[in-house]
Amino acid sequence: MKYISRNFKILLFLFVLLIVSLSCGGSPNSSPTRPTSTTEENAWTACTLLIEQQLKISFLDAQDYNPSGVTPLDNDHYQVAVYYAKYSDTYQCFLLHDSDGDWNLLELKILQ
Repeated sequence: MKYISRNFKILLFLFVLLIVSLSCGGSPNSSPTRPTSTTEENAWTACTLLIEQQLKISFLDAQDYNPSGVTPLDNDHYQVAVYYAKYSDTYQCFLLHDSDGDWNLLELKILQ
């Protein structure tokens, strides 16, 4: 009889441990959720990366995302103005967000 009660205690302990681990940890395949970027934030990022490609100016020198610097135009076109304090210049990108999800630089201006 002691043998049965010992096995029962072990099974009960394992069952409680399973319940606690599932309630605390969630499913093993779950991952923390990340906020998704808006199209305007993506336009900002695309502009800074395209400036880096075109002018060899690091995107790290760009100001942080500024919602007022992005202007949606018609038909998936965007105007983005990014200030680079290191150079005391504002760079303006005119972008097209195509149906494949790519960002195309149509024009780049340096505003002073």
